[in-house]
Amino acid sequence: MNDIKENLWIDKLILQKKNKNFLIPVEKKISKQLVLRTEYGNLNFEYIDNIFSVYFTDFINKDDILIDFVTIEITIPSIENFVTYLHQGYNNWTQTHEVLINKKQLNVSSFIRWLLAPFGEYTIIKYIKNFNKHLLRSHFYTYLRDSNNHILAFCSLNEKESYTIFQLDYKNSKLRIIKDFQSYMIGSRFNIVKLYIDYGDYYDVFNHISEQLDSIQDNFVTGYTSWYYHYNKIHYDELIKRIEFYGTNKIPIDYFQIDDGYQKRVGDWLHLKEEFQNRMKQLTERIKKYNIKPGLWIAPFICEKKSYLYQYHQEWLLRDHKGRPVIAGFNPLWSGKFYSLNIYNPDFREYIKNVLKIITEEWGFELLKLDFLYASCIYPAKRKTRAQQMQDALELIHGSIQWKKSSVKLLGCGIPFSHAFGNVNFTRVGSDVEEKWENYLKNFNFLERVSTFSSMNSTIYRHFFNGKNFINDPDVFYLRDKFRSLTAKDLLKKIELTEDEKLTLLYVNLIFGGLVFTSDPIEEYSKETLILYKKTFPFIKKTFKKFIPVNEYAFEVHFSIKKEKFYKDYKNNTFFDYEIDYVFFTNLSNQKVEFSISNNNEYYFVAFPFQKNWGKFLVNIKNLILPPHQSLLLLKVKSTPFTLAGSNGHIFPLAEIKTYIRKKQNFVLDLEDQSYESSNIYILLPEKENEKYIKNFKTIELNNKVYIELNIIKS
Repeated sequence: MNDIKENLWIDKLILQKKNKNFLIPVEKKISKQLVLRTEYGNLNFEYIDNIFSVYFTDFINKDDILIDFVTIEITIPSIENFVTYLHQGYNNWTQTHEVLINKKQLNVSSFIRWLLAPFGEYTIIKYIKNFNKHLLRSHFYTYLRDSNNHILAFCSLNEKESYTIFQLDYKNSKLRIIKDFQSYMIGSRFNIVKLYIDYGDYYDVFNHISEQLDSIQDNFVTGYTSWYYHYNKIHYDELIKRIEFYGTNKIPIDYFQIDDGYQKRVGDWLHLKEEFQNRMKQLTERIKKYNIKPGLWIAPFICEKKSYLYQYHQEWLLRDHKGRPVIAGFNPLWSGKFYSLNIYNPDFREYIKNVLKIITEEWGFELLKLDFLYASCIYPAKRKTRAQQMQDALELIHGSIQWKKSSVKLLGCGIPFSHAFGNVNFTRVGSDVEEKWENYLKNFNFLERVSTFSSMNSTIYRHFFNGKNFINDPDVFYLRDKFRSLTAKDLLKKIELTEDEKLTLLYVNLIFGGLVFTSDPIEEYSKETLILYKKTFPFIKKTFKKFIPVNEYAFEVHFSIKKEKFYKDYKNNTFFDYEIDYVFFTNLSNQKVEFSISNNNEYYFVAFPFQKNWGKFLVNIKNLILPPHQSLLLLKVKSTPFTLAGSNGHIFPLAEIKTYIRKKQNFVLDLEDQSYESSNIYILLPEKENEKYIKNFKTIELNNKVYIELNIIKS
């Protein structure tokens, strides 16, 4: 399998213009350099340093061959060695997950496609001639995984020029690479594909892919957003009450974000509801009073039908080749269908620049949650591909706020996933969550549906880029009991997620995410729930070591937390770095799943709250059975004398500890500044010295091992 990349075979290239296909046979093995003379110009293939490039030189622009799509078909001779294929979604809402390699692609039902098609790939693939909708497909990147957990990965490196669709024809050992150039006017040099190809260990390959892609370095953050409790029925006084609770209780969030509902209509961003008029600056100042940064939701490239913009600026709408306004989607909380705006209309450009300037400079918001961004490129404008159009839209935002030169951060939502790279600080990596596990639209195979399950599945499969290329936004977690406050009737209902499901969502977000928000009215939490919430601070960055998909929806993940200058050796008075190791098991499926434990002689500390064995030590575990929707986090206990073996002041045990010093028969521990006010901490004693400590400290014994239990109060 080591030479798998070199054994790939180029079969053919197909040029499509409207409903005509033009075939160019190749039938050559991938090599360092290959040039074919064709009637359309010189077709060049290169494969250098794992990068496969295909381009025309001296391309002849014939009237009947202006390109809409280009397909390159390659053969993977060893395809039978692989087990699963990655379906990577087009939009960052699109469910991303592995599927068995011999399965068929799930397609959205025609019953709802007419209404919800704009949210995903459907407005692209309908134009591809002879497109086999039953073949597994992926966008931007994909991989095939073998039984050794090694992957053969393909990642497009020119997504800002044209979007890429991968189609796997397993029966015929083929991978088709389809490039979207619809309506693009081709020049004499025509760049088609720039593809990174790699094979190896999961994390090694994704580290290489990450290095090839654009990146924006930023900090991991926590916060609050109003949407998932109030939705678009927010009230000024309620927001003030919540800000005050966060501030006076010194809960150390980074951002307080106002979502949809401050404006009268979507698109009319400066026409505010009465209770928000002339008060937006007051709102941001109240947030900043507590050293929290204010954020605001805006969907800059859409408008709803009842908006002033739609009624009086029809010339600003994006229109198709028949002059019809382009529908960008449907939302029952607005006035039904909403529409795309034309980013090339000069008056609209001035309008959105002015809106963003007022939001950031006059009102003082420091985070913009940019939503429904895909709407700007649903229909390609003349001489632009969809990808180029999306990039132009993002650059319009960048220029409007002087991004990178200002302190304003961007959160991309509803964006083609490839365009998050290099264009935003934070990006959503899954669908919206909701107050139950799954949404009825799953029955129609709608992959952009609102779904807690789908969101977590995508968050896990896209976690590789977190902290490297941008910060991942996995969407919110829920700890509350109430359903929502959208209607008076909703306030009387209980949330449909079980306690186990809430905890699974919490841990998935905190392990795999980097921007972790909640929408809960935390002032209404019970004492126990508020303590649990406080124990999520400080947010700790993780280093991933093993990622093992047990099946499509169940995972075993090994990761660590590095503590710098943490442990002080009293003999030489020197601080050392310290690594804390964890293993996380999660079962998102609807069936129980058995996990095999590779090292069953290892000691573990159970870190998952409200489990019957929470805070206890486990040893000699051979296997672990998790019921549906449940998870378990274990701290790996080191066997060295005086090691820290567990704690309960943070939901990741030991993460709350800042420094640890041992002085002969005494211990000095400091808690992190943002940590909970106290913690019970366990220290493993060496067998020869048990008697010295048992007299002076509270101890517990397990499997012939003795642990000191210390109660630490934050100074």
